[in-house]
Amino acid sequence: MSAKPDNPDTTIKNLHDADVPEEFRDLGPRRVGEAELARWLTAQFQTYEGCGEVTVEQVFRLDPPDSEGCNWSRTLVLDPRGVDPVVYVIPYGAIVEKARKSFVLA
Repeated sequence: MSAKPDNPDTTIKNLHDADVPEEFRDLGPRRVGEAELARWLTAQFQTYEGCGEVTVEQVFRLDPPDSEGCNWSRTLVLDPRGVDPVVYVIPYGAIVEKARKSFVLA
Protein backbone atom coordinates (compact mmCIF):
# COMPACT_ATOMS: atom_id res chain seq x y z
CA MET A 1 0.00 0.00 0.00
CA SER A 2 1.49 3.35 -1.01
CA ALA A 3 1.44 6.47 1.13
CA LYS A 4 -0.67 9.42 0.08
CA PRO A 5 1.26 12.44 -1.19
CA ASP A 6 1.72 15.25 1.31
CA ASN A 7 -1.02 17.82 1.50
CA PRO A 8 0.45 20.99 -0.10
CA ASP A 9 -0.96 23.16 2.70
CA THR A 10 0.79 21.00 5.29
CA THR A 11 4.01 21.00 3.28
CA ILE A 12 4.09 24.81 3.13
CA LYS A 13 3.28 25.04 6.85
CA ASN A 14 6.15 22.65 7.58
CA LEU A 15 8.53 24.75 5.47
CA HIS A 16 7.57 27.79 7.52
CA ASP A 17 7.83 26.02 10.87
CA ALA A 18 11.28 24.68 10.03
CA ASP A 19 12.58 28.25 9.67
CA VAL A 20 11.15 29.58 12.93
CA PRO A 21 12.49 28.49 16.32
CA GLU A 22 9.74 26.77 18.31
CA GLU A 23 9.70 29.39 21.09
CA PHE A 24 8.85 32.12 18.53
CA ARG A 25 6.16 30.34 16.48
CA ASP A 26 3.28 31.71 18.53
CA LEU A 27 4.48 35.33 18.46
CA GLY A 28 2.96 35.96 15.05
CA PRO A 29 4.35 37.60 11.96
CA ARG A 30 7.16 40.16 12.10
CA ARG A 31 6.43 43.76 10.97
CA VAL A 32 8.64 44.87 8.07
CA GLY A 33 8.72 47.64 5.50
CA GLU A 34 7.89 47.02 1.84
CA ALA A 35 11.54 47.31 0.75
CA GLU A 36 12.68 44.85 3.42
CA LEU A 37 9.98 42.37 2.40
CA ALA A 38 10.93 42.69 -1.28
CA ARG A 39 14.60 42.06 -0.39
CA TRP A 40 13.68 38.99 1.68
CA LEU A 41 11.46 37.60 -1.08
CA THR A 42 14.20 38.22 -3.68
CA ALA A 43 16.75 36.41 -1.52
CA GLN A 44 14.38 33.46 -1.22
CA PHE A 45 13.80 33.27 -4.98
CA GLN A 46 17.53 33.33 -5.59
CA THR A 47 18.09 30.22 -3.46
CA TYR A 48 16.14 28.11 -5.98
CA GLU A 49 17.93 26.50 -8.90
CA GLY A 50 17.49 28.56 -12.04
CA CYS A 51 16.04 31.56 -10.16
CA GLY A 52 19.29 33.35 -9.35
CA GLU A 53 18.34 36.36 -11.46
CA VAL A 54 14.72 36.77 -10.29
CA THR A 55 14.03 39.89 -8.23
CA VAL A 56 10.89 41.13 -6.51
CA GLU A 57 10.21 44.69 -7.57
CA GLN A 58 6.96 45.41 -5.74
CA VAL A 59 4.54 44.02 -3.17
CA PHE A 60 0.96 45.22 -2.81
CA ARG A 61 -0.48 46.34 0.52
CA LEU A 62 -4.01 45.20 1.40
CA ASP A 63 -6.27 47.53 3.33
CA PRO A 64 -7.94 46.03 5.25
CA PRO A 65 -5.94 42.79 5.78
CA ASP A 66 -7.35 39.64 4.19
CA SER A 67 -9.21 36.85 6.00
CA GLU A 68 -5.89 35.32 7.05
CA GLY A 69 -4.79 38.56 8.72
CA CYS A 70 -2.10 39.33 6.16
CA ASN A 71 -1.91 42.91 4.90
CA TRP A 72 -0.09 42.25 1.63
CA SER A 73 -1.13 40.41 -1.51
CA ARG A 74 0.08 37.14 -2.98
CA THR A 75 0.50 39.11 -6.22
CA LEU A 76 4.04 40.38 -6.70
CA VAL A 77 5.74 42.35 -9.45
CA LEU A 78 8.80 40.36 -10.48
CA ASP A 79 11.70 41.13 -12.75
CA PRO A 80 12.51 37.63 -13.98
CA ARG A 81 15.50 38.85 -16.01
CA GLY A 82 14.92 36.23 -18.67
CA VAL A 83 14.08 33.33 -16.36
CA ASP A 84 11.26 31.26 -17.84
CA PRO A 85 8.07 31.40 -15.72
CA VAL A 86 8.01 27.59 -15.69
CA VAL A 87 11.18 27.75 -13.57
CA TYR A 88 9.95 30.21 -10.93
CA VAL A 89 6.23 29.41 -10.67
CA ILE A 90 6.53 26.64 -8.05
CA PRO A 91 9.06 28.52 -5.91
CA TYR A 92 6.75 31.57 -6.16
CA GLY A 93 3.91 29.76 -4.41
CA ALA A 94 6.09 28.30 -1.67
CA ILE A 95 7.97 31.54 -1.02
CA VAL A 96 4.85 33.73 -0.88
CA GLU A 97 2.97 31.40 1.46
CA LYS A 98 5.96 31.14 3.79
CA ALA A 99 6.41 34.92 3.79
CA ARG A 100 2.71 35.67 4.39
CA LYS A 101 2.91 33.61 7.60
CA SER A 102 6.14 35.29 8.63
CA PHE A 103 5.67 38.98 7.78
CA VAL A 104 3.12 41.80 7.78
CA LEU A 105 3.80 45.24 6.40
CA ALA A 106 4.54 47.95 8.95
